Amino acid sequence: VDYVIKTLKTSKLASQKTLIILSSVMTWVNTPPKLQKEGEEEVEGEGEGEAEEEEEPEEADPEENPEGEEDGEEKPKKPKILFFKETDHHLRVPHERFHKHKNLETLALSAPKTQPMLKVHILCTGIRYGNGEGVFYDHFKNAWMQKPSQLPILSTGKNLIPTIHVRDLSGITKKLVNENIDKSYIFAIDRTKQPTQKRLVQSISAGIGTGQVKHFEPDDISDSIIWKDFLRINLKMKTSDVFKDKEPVEGEEEEEGENSKLKFPWHCEKGIVENALQLNEEFNEARNLKPMKVFITGPPASGKTHFSEVIATNYNIPRVHVKES
Repeated sequence: VDYVIKTLKTSKLASQKTLIILSSVMTWVNTPPKLQKEGEEEVEGEGEGEAEEEEEPEEADPEENPEGEEDGEEKPKKPKILFFKETDHHLRVPHERFHKHKNLETLALSAPKTQPMLKVHILCTGIRYGNGEGVFYDHFKNAWMQKPSQLPILSTGKNLIPTIHVRDLSGITKKLVNENIDKSYIFAIDRTKQPTQKRLVQSISAGIGTGQVKHFEPDDISDSIIWKDFLRINLKMKTSDVFKDKEPVEGEEEEEGENSKLKFPWHCEKGIVENALQLNEEFNEARNLKPMKVFITGPPASGKTHFSEVIATNYNIPRVHVKES
């Protein structure tokens, strides 16, 4: 990628070229939260969409009101955490394994300054899911097998994890190729309301598995587990306006079916939380997993019930007796 960027940057291009780089929110993961300063009013548009997001009520922390402290005493108000904007990309601090990704982003963003025939789009993608999974593979697999029956959540699970379905990522990439969009840094994430780790994992467990989850401390999970660092992301971001529906051209009559062409073809607009059952079907299809029904029969006292219970217990599947049906 480094070679491609430098070649495009220094070559004499006869026609307009477009470079699209699929990056990751991991290039932001160590960025300090963006806090609203005291007395500072929120910039217009910066809080757009916040009203749509349902804030999960926080559990009371016993340490916040230690013994001996008077209940009537005023506590300092916590500063409000603001959404990161795409124009804040100069603030990003990457995960230790994603420094190279950030450097490539920076190199690509600087290319049009010396190469006017080159248009660059950096897609800062949320954690990708869908069609077989990636980071969430272990969670989907364990939920499908129901072994273990409880899916893991790290710490309280209140951290925010931006996500995007691979088909929606493909859709926005296609849009950048086909349309003249003048934006270099783009948050490619879905519109999940309050995408906390807890809500994401609970949705996978409820939609595919037993519906049970279990909280673990990060130190209890081996550093070699791929999803560990990804599920500790805590970034307050929102979907780029590049995903917004196009406005109809003034003066042109709207033809039948034209409205649908103006809308972005979302596949999983509301993310994992509201599409777990659909994602289960995709996971099964991608891995050729098919539901199986086992019928055990035999003469009386041959061990049908015993072996049925052994199989049901081993695979954590329901057992139906003929007398119970």
